[in-house]
Amino acid sequence: MAGLPDDPDEAVPQELSDEDAVEYERRVLAELRRVMIGGEGGLVEVDAVDSLGSRPDTLVVFRYHYRPLYLGRHPSTVAGPRAEVARLWEFAIDAHDPWSPGLMDPPNVLAAAIGSSFDASELHLVDPDTLAPMGSAPNIFPRRYDLTRPLPG
Repeated sequence: MAGLPDDPDEAVPQELSDEDAVEYERRVLAELRRVMIGGEGGLVEVDAVDSLGSRPDTLVVFRYHYRPLYLGRHPSTVAGPRAEVARLWEFAIDAHDPWSPGLMDPPNVLAAAIGSSFDASELHLVDPDTLAPMGSAPNIFPRRYDLTRPLPG
C-alpha cells in the first residue's frame, strides 16, 4: 500500500493506510480552514470547518452565518448559525475517472473542489446542532465575495 507522496502537488493513491487516510483528511481540512476562514467580504462568514466520522464516511462540516449587511435581503438570509456538509471521500474518489485511475487529487486541489462547491451553494444544508438534513443550501452565490448587484428576491 502506497503512502502519501512527499510532493504536495502530486496525485495521491486511493489505496491509503488508515493512518495515511487520516493525514490526507487533516491536510484537506487545514487547507480549507486556511482559505475559507477569516475573509472580510461576502454574503457569509465561515466560522469553522470541521470533520466528522472516518473513511469512507468522513463529512466536512462548514459552520457559517450570514453577515449582518445581507440579513433579510433574501428570504433565506436569516440571522443565526448555519451549517452545510460535504462527503470528503465522494469528492476525493471518482470511480469513473479515465485519466487517473487509482489516484486522487492532492489535498490542496481537493480542498479547492470542496470549497468551490460550498461557494456555489451545492452542498447539503444541515441543522447546525444535530447535523440532521434540512435540504439544499439557498441558491445564492458567490457567498464569500462582495456582491455588487442586489440579491434576487
